[in-house]
Amino acid sequence: MDDREGILLTSDGIVQAGLENGWRTGWGSEGVTRFINDELVDGKSFPELPERICKKAFEISKNRFRDDATVLLLQARRGRTLHVLTGPPADPADDYRVVKEFMAKEGLRAVCGATTSDIVSRVVGKPVSIESNPSSLIAPPKYYIEGIDLVTEGAVTLNQAYNILEADPDEYEPESGVSRLCNLLREADRIYFWVGGSRNVAHGDLSFLQRGILPRQTILPLLAEKLRNQGKLVVLREL
Repeated sequence: MDDREGILLTSDGIVQAGLENGWRTGWGSEGVTRFINDELVDGKSFPELPERICKKAFEISKNRFRDDATVLLLQARRGRTLHVLTGPPADPADDYRVVKEFMAKEGLRAVCGATTSDIVSRVVGKPVSIESNPSSLIAPPKYYIEGIDLVTEGAVTLNQAYNILEADPDEYEPESGVSRLCNLLREADRIYFWVGGSRNVAHGDLSFLQRGILPRQTILPLLAEKLRNQGKLVVLREL
């Protein structure tokens, strides 16, 4: 299949909907096809189709299914790639090379970490600015660098993202850095973590330990495992 092409499968309960309610031959495959075409013309998206088909079949059946009613949609699309750079390289002499390589990669890019964002800003020659009116009282504020899809604080954001990744996205705080990062991770098929080898001594501070904030080198393997369990390809690259 080509990009955006798909296959839609239905059980008998869909095409035979309405058999006992005035539909002599049921809804039928042609009726289902016409309904799909009308929905697409009206601007409905492919992911919305299965639920809308089931609801229409239920309506035709006078709100009572007499047979199994299942709709399955498979759609081909290009894989989504996300690159996450977090933490300075172990050797500062590698800063320029790492950032240039990171910026050359195809896909979305996120930078997690104040020091990391300063390094990226310096190499790409774009200023870094901080969110002036954060919408969240819990998540750290976001940063901005032209050409980067998302820039956030480091360890706290990564820990919070790990904690809520499997929660209902509808319950995420709107526009917080943690919510934005979780949405990028959820939508990506391939995720590459560029993990700086430089150790942040602040991560061993008692205040971090008391709040249960795991250092970058500890939380990222846990986050990667959770993402792999969701069927994603995840690569951790030490810098």
